[in-house]
Amino acid sequence: MSKYVCTSKTNTEIKLVCVYEDKKLIEMKAAPCFRQTQLAFIINNELWDEDKIIAYKGINITIEKIDVTFDDFWIKYGKKVDKQQAIKEWNKLKDFEQSEAYQGINPYNKFCEKDGRARKDPCRYLSNKCWLNEY
Repeated sequence: MSKYVCTSKTNTEIKLVCVYEDKKLIEMKAAPCFRQTQLAFIINNELWDEDKIIAYKGINITIEKIDVTFDDFWIKYGKKVDKQQAIKEWNKLKDFEQSEAYQGINPYNKFCEKDGRARKDPCRYLSNKCWLNEY
């Protein structure tokens, strides 16, 4: 399975996530702020084909291959509590959600620190999909 996140060079909040299995697109998710011209270009030029998306360099976006494992998440999250339950919650997530959960750790941590809140245990962070909240 391969996951790619397309991010604007000028705004890292603009994201398009493509997930492939055996070079076949199985998930495509665009952030609401993704410019329609960018998305239309990708769709019209069949850039969701994995071979093409790897080579794509145009219209002000970059593409980075992301492969996130539970161990990557566990190390980055840092709060080492109830690992077996966290693994169960991690395995319930779709691949693109695993990438989003991993990428959402830093904004979540900054919010908790700024607001004086305790961070949730990893299993609650995952089960509540805390990375989807606006921080």
